[in-house]
Amino acid sequence: MPTALEIYDEMEFLTNSLFNERAPAPSVSFAIGGILSAMGFILWNFRLNKLRKQIESMGLAFDGSLLVRAMISAMVDEDDRFYAIVSFSAISFLILGGLQLNYVSTLLGMFGYYFFKASLEAFRTLLGFWSANDLSDVVITSKRLKSEFHISTEIQPLNIYGDLSAGTTMTAMVFVTQLILIYLTIASLFTEDAHLVYCWDWTDYCPVAGTLGSWSLYILGILSAMVYKLGPQTSFGHSPQNPAFWLQLFLAGKHKDSTFTWTDPISNETKTSKLYMYKVWLRYIMSFTINGVGFHLLLHSLPVEVARTNAFYDIVWAVYGMMWLVDMDYLWGNALTISHPVEKEEGKTDEIKADKAPAEGTTKISKADAKTVEIVDTDDTVRVSAEALKIINEARAKLDALAKGEKSVTTVRGNANHNLAAGALLHVQGASWEDENKVPTSSGGDIKSVSTTDVFSC
Repeated sequence: MPTALEIYDEMEFLTNSLFNERAPAPSVSFAIGGILSAMGFILWNFRLNKLRKQIESMGLAFDGSLLVRAMISAMVDEDDRFYAIVSFSAISFLILGGLQLNYVSTLLGMFGYYFFKASLEAFRTLLGFWSANDLSDVVITSKRLKSEFHISTEIQPLNIYGDLSAGTTMTAMVFVTQLILIYLTIASLFTEDAHLVYCWDWTDYCPVAGTLGSWSLYILGILSAMVYKLGPQTSFGHSPQNPAFWLQLFLAGKHKDSTFTWTDPISNETKTSKLYMYKVWLRYIMSFTINGVGFHLLLHSLPVEVARTNAFYDIVWAVYGMMWLVDMDYLWGNALTISHPVEKEEGKTDEIKADKAPAEGTTKISKADAKTVEIVDTDDTVRVSAEALKIINEARAKLDALAKGEKSVTTVRGNANHNLAAGALLHVQGASWEDENKVPTSSGGDIKSVSTTDVFSC
């Protein structure tokens, strides 16, 4: 296949329009992309070192799963706008230079790269799932996820695939429709002579990125894609794969007989359903296909589509059509409240440790281990991380006041500078403190259940 500029040199144009001028050589695009790539690599190293210091400050080894997840987070997260713009532009200019040399091979390489990038984000979520048994065990390696990940029984789906209360039929219809339209959009780039289009003066067989007009429109497409990727449509860089939501859902499914409850907006009734993990995995595969792979392919095909246009309204329709297709599954779904029964462990009796019976009239709370302290009651079990335990120790005076019969609410917050997501709001009546092992107990009172609105993340 001849290059775009070789085709251009053999053309005869209808007019001497500025848009028909020869495009800059591929070396220009590669030079811009190379400089931006070097900047992106430096910024990535800086971000990775920052994560390393945060994790090591917690006394954790920066290796294995944590190292891999941190490397992925430093690469794919878009919490830093400057890094996101530099990395996106770098790849886009390298693709522009490739299109000028070999249109088909460059598109295939682009799709392969962004399939790999989407898979990395999914792999990070699965690593978090495999390395933790509970929400309080999760070590967050992403600044973006720390703002989205909450130790809470209530989670909010942001598309129809995450809304487990949505009907299977409608979910399948949306998935099939999006899949077909994404396929048709991508396939249109590979049709015969797809790299040859009409110029702006209607001269036929103009090579994509071969004229100054097409080359400039490609840069306009980069700008349009970045505005969508980092703008209000994605909550300013929020990943459409919604990794925090799926990680919470996966970890909730590790408990046997978990259920989820939601309020039906039509009947205004509260409904409950069992959390079947095969359904969760099926929904996740749909979400990954559309909001992971499909999103990246469409977003990075946008500059190519814009470069192929030859009228202003075609540019508008290309941008609008791509964005509408990406957002077709958007849904502020019903909030899902996840719950699961208390699982008794061997050697325990009625959720109370058998090694030391509690005093008469006292509900004992088990000791903290390296990861969590478990507050046990006959009705409710609340898991609080070691981070929260430190703050509970500092609030000993407040608990002593509660032991005297005063009714109050104590709020426990985690340290926002740490990566462990933890914290809960406890309402204790008649609490006391055991000096022997520094564990709070309740004498005659109950530890009330935790409201999902009273949970804080760190």
